[in-house]
Amino acid sequence: MDDEIDFKIYKKIVLNEKIKNFVNYKKIIICNDERTALIAGSNNKNRIIIICGTGTNCYGINEEGIEAKTNGWDYIFGDEGSGYAIGLDGINACISAFDGRGEKTLLNKIILMELKMKNEVALSRWVYKKPFSKKKISSIAKFVEQAAEKKDKKCIKIYEDNAEEVVISVSVIVKKLNLDNKHFDLVLSGGLFRCKKYFQDIITERLSKKFKNIKFIQLEKKPVEGAIKLAIENF
Repeated sequence: MDDEIDFKIYKKIVLNEKIKNFVNYKKIIICNDERTALIAGSNNKNRIIIICGTGTNCYGINEEGIEAKTNGWDYIFGDEGSGYAIGLDGINACISAFDGRGEKTLLNKIILMELKMKNEVALSRWVYKKPFSKKKISSIAKFVEQAAEKKDKKCIKIYEDNAEEVVISVSVIVKKLNLDNKHFDLVLSGGLFRCKKYFQDIITERLSKKFKNIKFIQLEKKPVEGAIKLAIENF
């Protein structure tokens, strides 16, 4: 649920004629799962969550109840700092190296070996084979990480560039919520944060320099716990 049109659709589904005699409409909360994940991860009144999985999303709320979000536009419009973005950058690097347009990278050998392909032409066929899947492209991110761990400069840069995109997204939310000089939590969620050296550590280091009162929290609870907390608070 990303905009007002989505909200109206969900509202129509949830607040239907069959249940109106059994629930208090004023007590029903319809929200995006990014909000429940944030509430699961932090009790601070000033809090932000950055989700870096297949896609990416940044959302926050301050002590005045003001909400803000950025990115999360899906793979065509954005998703910088996501598994999809890193996977796509990796594929582009691989094909560019094969063509001779780009610098050589260990990624070619790793991808072809892991996916059991003969050459980069087979990789191209694999990418375009229907049905198209964001998760398929995102799965390449782990191979980019493997190459980065082996000191491959191109793959290290791919991770660093996407980490910088995350820093930008978080900084935008901090500004929108006027949290520059306030204590706030940043909840980290998503599979990309398993890459500490070339992703998480870069993000935390750069954000720590920009915002002295930031506290990093790794989301360990399930987002559904945030939904339960939200419901109890609203009971």
